[in-house]
Amino acid sequence: MMPEEKNEPQKKAAPEPLGATPKGREELELRPELAAELLEPDQVVAAKRVRFGRRPLKPWERALLWALRVYVVAMQIIVVLAVIRALRGT
Repeated sequence: MMPEEKNEPQKKAAPEPLGATPKGREELELRPELAAELLEPDQVVAAKRVRFGRRPLKPWERALLWALRVYVVAMQIIVVLAVIRALRGT
């Protein structure tokens, strides 16, 4: 009797991701549009979203912003007092 041969299809090895090998990383660096083509639409949006963080301010810029804050609070107080006086009729 002959040994039975299994007629199972040969499983192909999954290809490595493009950036997994040094050659693949080099190709992605040379062609960044290729990386964008490989991403899903939501991944493209996430990749384009860039956070810059806070900008370091000069002392005079900080003082100017604090002066603006104080001005806004003072104007709110003046408006509230004007509304109260208008409601009381004095």
